Amino acid sequence: MAPIRNGSIVGIRRVGHLLQGRFKSLLVEKESYLLELCRYVVLNPVRAGLVGDTSEWVWSSYRATAGLQEIPDWLDVPSLLTLFDHSASTAQAAYRRFVADGANQPSPWRDVIGQIYLGSPEFLERIDRVVRGKSLVNVPSAQGRPTRLSADEVLKQVAAAYRVRLGALLDRSHREAYQTAVHLLRRAANEPLQTVAIRFRISPSRISKIQRDVEDRQLTPAQIQAFQTCKVKN
Repeated sequence: MAPIRNGSIVGIRRVGHLLQGRFKSLLVEKESYLLELCRYVVLNPVRAGLVGDTSEWVWSSYRATAGLQEIPDWLDVPSLLTLFDHSASTAQAAYRRFVADGANQPSPWRDVIGQIYLGSPEFLERIDRVVRGKSLVNVPSAQGRPTRLSADEVLKQVAAAYRVRLGALLDRSHREAYQTAVHLLRRAANEPLQTVAIRFRISPSRISKIQRDVEDRQLTPAQIQAFQTCKVKN
């Protein structure tokens, strides 16, 4: 919090309006990630060191969901508890155990794909079929492809197609493999031009030339395999 001096707030550095960046929504697969997110949210005060136990933080939904206080009219506790058991008391006990067991679990945010998708590969495929071919005006390109591979996944697929180590891509010792990796990082992973250039320690103009060269030449068997595993049409 910024210090207050003579009734004025000083030392604030921000961009945009007051609430810009405060809200974020995700498309979540209920079966695999909804409970994880609910647990993660109520454990945040403990992780931040604000309290020693989730039950001590009175501004979250934990106490009402765990049966430690009356449920406000606006809070939909039953929808969450029925994921544990149809008996309220049994569900509340299971919920308390579930939250307690998550204290040292990794953050579910590590599994977010395309900035807004959180779910299994099957879930991502279903969403991809829904959005494919749609006009996505003002939608970031990363959000338009739920099944888009990460840069690390692209590099692994290229290395596997050429049967070389990852280092042979990054140190450019295997010419065709590294050029295929450059091309697919741009097309499959949608990695920014400058980022790819820094990764391979070459100029952005060289990256663009490699892309054109790959597109103009007939693909080799290894390139065809890499394109297919990275879901890129040649």
